[in-house]
Amino acid sequence: MKQVLWVLLCLSLCSCMTTKIVGGGIVVNGTVADARTGRPLEGAEVFLRYLAQSNFGVHSKDGTPVHTDSMGRFLLPSEEIRLWGGWGPLTGYIKEWPEVHYRKAGYQPDGKAFMHPSLNTYRDMQLRLEPE
Repeated sequence: MKQVLWVLLCLSLCSCMTTKIVGGGIVVNGTVADARTGRPLEGAEVFLRYLAQSNFGVHSKDGTPVHTDSMGRFLLPSEEIRLWGGWGPLTGYIKEWPEVHYRKAGYQPDGKAFMHPSLNTYRDMQLRLEPE
């Protein structure tokens, strides 16, 4: 009997968990350049970060990173990410649109851009990194 109650409790808690699949279908491309010279940066790392807020704090999950080519260009793969936002009704919020993060050794760490795809701002992005 205890096992049956335990299973029922687990199932009821799982049904209250806030999860969401985000991403997929978003085209993210552009260039990364040196903020001072305007020259394209080869080998800069670019990735998407999805965020969820819950009673337990902020959770994030990063998408697959890519590196810029010799012209500073990048194209991020379209992928689906499952995020956990907390337990119970109204305990979690999962941000629909990801942050675009980018970095390169010798430059100030982890630039990020907040975008919204309905504005087509994920296409032909012009990202800049400040030298250290």
